[in-house]
Formats: sequence, structure tokens, C-alpha cells
Amino acid sequence: MRAKLIATVLGVAFGVAFPLNAADVPASITTPDKVEARIGPLEFKDGAPSKVTLDKVYDAIDFAHAQRAFADTFQGVSIHAIRKGLQSVGVKWPRTPMSPFNPASQPSSVT
Repeated sequence: MRAKLIATVLGVAFGVAFPLNAADVPASITTPDKVEARIGPLEFKDGAPSKVTLDKVYDAIDFAHAQRAFADTFQGVSIHAIRKGLQSVGVKWPRTPMSPFNPASQPSSVT
């Protein structure tokens, strides 16, 4: 326990006594000031994104979510459109007792 305390105190003391300078930080872990992306150039200052960069990224995320919502509902809408199209040309759906298209198999509402 005492050894851990001494190690912690020494670590903090050396960290304060010998702070890293910008020249000591490896270039591989720094954020560049400008990055070219599919959504356009993204600008950073000291690793923090600019307001314009944040707006571009949030717009791209919103677009991705909208595209996903469209893709997720496309199949159901297509099946409904196929069913309606077939009904419009006279195709009759089976009226089995448990068919979802049979009004008699739907639960009655409670009044």
C-alpha cells in the first residue's frame, strides 16, 4: 500500500516537473489541422473541430440515419405496393380463418 502511494506521488511529481512539450509529442498521435473527407475538408484547431466541421459531420450522420430509415422501410412498403397492385387487377387473397387479410380473424374492439 505504501509503495503504491509513493509511486503515485512520484509519478505526479515527475509529471508536473517534466511536462511534455509539443516537440515531444509523436506526430502519429496528433490531429492534423485539415483533413480531406468525402463530405469535404474538415478543419481542426489543436485537435478540436471547428463549428463548420461539426456541422458537416452532424449533417453526414443525419443523412446516414435517414438513408438507413429509408432502406429499413423500403421492403415493407414494396410488399404493400405489390399487394395493392395485385388487388387492383383482380387478384383475390385467400380468406382462411387466420388470414391477416380476413376481417373476421381480426380481434373485435372492446366497447
